[in-house]
Amino acid sequence: HKSGWYAGAWSSNTEFGGDGNSMEFDPYIGFSSAVADTNWRYDLGYWHYHFPGAQSDLDYGEFYGTASYGPDGVNASFSVFYADDFFGSDFFGEGSSVAFHGKFIYSLANDVTLSARVGRQTFDEPAALIDQNYTYYDIGVSKRWIGLTLDLRWHDTVGVKSDYVAGSLADGRLVARVSRGF
Repeated sequence: HKSGWYAGAWSSNTEFGGDGNSMEFDPYIGFSSAVADTNWRYDLGYWHYHFPGAQSDLDYGEFYGTASYGPDGVNASFSVFYADDFFGSDFFGEGSSVAFHGKFIYSLANDVTLSARVGRQTFDEPAALIDQNYTYYDIGVSKRWIGLTLDLRWHDTVGVKSDYVAGSLADGRLVARVSRGF
């Protein structure tokens, strides 16, 4: 909305949470605005992660804040995320988490954009699960085309332990995405 308030929902299929869970559904709400007549912006919000059908309690909420600076064609941002009960009470035993990342976006001609992000996920871990912190990153290119955004991006992590994610789920992946904003 032109006032700066926004709301939405995001959804995807999943492969965790036990029998009966095959999706994630995440509503969110927030406020974003420019800082006076500068190239600075901020964004504050809340995101709720919901796993309908999961046998375990994996639902949780996360607060976030982002500060960004962006003259024409370039944008750099820093974000912080806080969850009091990361992945619900059945995952880390009600442990909190803080994640932070930096992101850089560079716009080229013909509605093509290059971007990269690097971040760190940290946990207030129970004694049974230690050293679960990890680094994540992605790099990619996107193109706006007939009202859609086409994105091709490499996602990867460093330091994910098997207590957090089993098998190859933390391995790097090339992801293609098509999105449309309203």
